[in-house]
Amino acid sequence: MLSRVLESAGYEAVLARDIPEAMEQVQAARPDLLLLDMENPSQQSLLQPLREAEPDLPVILMTGWRSGANRALRESSGPVLEKPLDLGLLLQRIEELLRPALSAEGRGA
Repeated sequence: MLSRVLESAGYEAVLARDIPEAMEQVQAARPDLLLLDMENPSQQSLLQPLREAEPDLPVILMTGWRSGANRALRESSGPVLEKPLDLGLLLQRIEELLRPALSAEGRGA
């Protein structure tokens, strides 16, 4: 569902089910941004190696629990959104994080 929302907003979504697949996708697809669900146990351990491999990659963390949000805030410098997601807010945060890259490429305002 989330990939359809992103695609309908004009973004390309690449999905990964686990850490090895996510690392492979990041290296192959070179995404502009990563959405990471911190409630999935396999994805919780993805943030640190991903930050080491791609320190400039913007990350939006999603979590269903306040304790997860607190832990995620300590681990990330990016936005943390609580589930259920406010899709309008998610799209706003994506635009905010991508705006500098788009401006540098001459595509944004």
